[in-house]
Amino acid sequence: MAPEHDSPPAYRPLSGGAVTALVLALLLAIPAMIGVWWLEAIPVLIVLLSWSGFSSGRRRGKVLALVAGGIAVTVGGFAYAGSRAIAAEIERQFDRLMTALEQGDRKELAEWVVEGPDRDAIVDRCLSSYAGLRGTFGAYASRTKLQPSPWGPFHGAMATPKGIVDAVDAARPVPEPWHAVWFEAGFSKARVFVAGLLFADGADVKEHDLDASMAGMKTGGHIRFRDLRFYVEKAD
Repeated sequence: MAPEHDSPPAYRPLSGGAVTALVLALLLAIPAMIGVWWLEAIPVLIVLLSWSGFSSGRRRGKVLALVAGGIAVTVGGFAYAGSRAIAAEIERQFDRLMTALEQGDRKELAEWVVEGPDRDAIVDRCLSSYAGLRGTFGAYASRTKLQPSPWGPFHGAMATPKGIVDAVDAARPVPEPWHAVWFEAGFSKARVFVAGLLFADGADVKEHDLDASMAGMKTGGHIRFRDLRFYVEKAD
């Protein structure tokens, strides 16, 4: 009589969800670290949806799925913290700008203006616009903040707000998209959107103009503008 042998274990295919989650956790680390931190929730969701296959024994790859989930949660957490830290630093810098406008600090304001022969004229124009704004909406009353954006703080700073009108000259058009850096500032009587123009009115985007605006950042400072504009929400 032939000896009995244990039958081989039933074949269990490797979970496609576990493999997909691991690949996505690694690939999405790059956009997550530049501000789109919530993308790392996708591989976590895939792991959760695939979990029944591991618990029932129908699929292999449980360890792979745990690794994928761990990477996604870790990267996503660090990316979120980094995004908030970047936003807080940008807001702190813009608070300095608004404080300089409120106090009439020409020296500080000059550091925010692109270097050139018309620097003093731009500072004068910004102070004049701010004086008119202050007469209507009161004093600068609170810290600045970036517009919330699911695409990260840099997109929030560059995206043009919707439904706004120039608070100083209602007939003046809103800057074209990506032509200005935006933030919100709280005044005693209203919320104001502030735009720092990167290019002169009607000018084409030129690389050397952008380089001039970014010159301060290369030395650890902040972006520089060619003008400041102030906007409020359109009345209903």
